[in-house]
Amino acid sequence: MANNKIDSNRVLKCFEFTAKEYLQFHNFFQKEDEKDTDRKYIELQTKLIILRKFDYNRENIYMPNVFSAVRNLFPEQEEKVGILEFRFSELNNYCMEVILCDGTSLNLHDAIEDVTYGLYLHADKGRIERLVQTDLNLYMIAVKEYVELLGAIVI
Repeated sequence: MANNKIDSNRVLKCFEFTAKEYLQFHNFFQKEDEKDTDRKYIELQTKLIILRKFDYNRENIYMPNVFSAVRNLFPEQEEKVGILEFRFSELNNYCMEVILCDGTSLNLHDAIEDVTYGLYLHADKGRIERLVQTDLNLYMIAVKEYVELLGAIVI
């Protein structure tokens, strides 16, 4: 049990540090002009890149790991953790679809993976090809939705 608490402490310390970093970006962009589409694009993409680590199951601060750590250290917070866990589950099962020019349908999570892995992390050819086929406005709506939902859970 003591080892579990040590691991939980480490997870929460890493989460707290990285969440504070995200919050700095979040607060900075709150000051920006909502009508400036170039700035809005940079805001959404920056937040997406930073938030990725919270929704990637190989990261220590993958949100289910954080929820588990909070439960281990603060069992009295079970109700709040349960609410956040439910919201996170809803995000990953979100029904929004992005339809590409060729008729391919992607759910929100797949569309976001195309951006993070195709554009920013690995230059995955298949994912980039799908991005090229995506209407920019629809793509931005998907990114905005994802960033708002996950960002709220992290904060």
